[in-house]
Amino acid sequence: MKHNGIRIHIIRHAQSLRQELGKGEWNTSLSAVGRTQASYLAKWLKSTNLYNTHVFLSSPLIRALETADIISESIGHSYQKYNCLKEADFKVSEDLPFKTDPLTEKTEPWEGSVRYHNMKLQVNRALKLMIEKAYKNDKRVLAVSHGGFMKTALRIIANDDCFSAKILNTGIMSLEWNNGRWYLLELNRLDHLPEQLKT
Repeated sequence: MKHNGIRIHIIRHAQSLRQELGKGEWNTSLSAVGRTQASYLAKWLKSTNLYNTHVFLSSPLIRALETADIISESIGHSYQKYNCLKEADFKVSEDLPFKTDPLTEKTEPWEGSVRYHNMKLQVNRALKLMIEKAYKNDKRVLAVSHGGFMKTALRIIANDDCFSAKILNTGIMSLEWNNGRWYLLELNRLDHLPEQLKT
């Protein structure tokens, strides 16, 4: 099957100043804690072969770029910026539908907001980009993005807008396409961080 065996590894950026303060500009730098998180992550990535790839991508938002800079310096690979990897500029969870009970198969008819629809289109473009880049290279892609982006990617793959996940700062999500199926290999992997730095 086309694209068989590709793996996409997406990392949530480290803690931002906005996250630390709970307010402020949307597109902020990393906090001091965030820089420490990113340093732990970068050293861990260098020490393991699990995520080795020549395809390294990043969201263009400051918190993602600063995380990618620290990783890049450690692993010795430069990265490319792509707008399709950026975070939504709204709280995605506020635009999602609800099910009437845990095992309901379908929601009531739901069209969704225009902004969430546009976010899904953006994330779909990003998934296509990562799939093609993985296929043309060593079948692996490493990207730095955002929590809302990563959860939306999972919803697209699962075809379920009532689905979500908890992904902490620098959490790693790994997806594999094989034999006509998506496999979620890892979600919110944080082996690289001590407990006190998991935010």
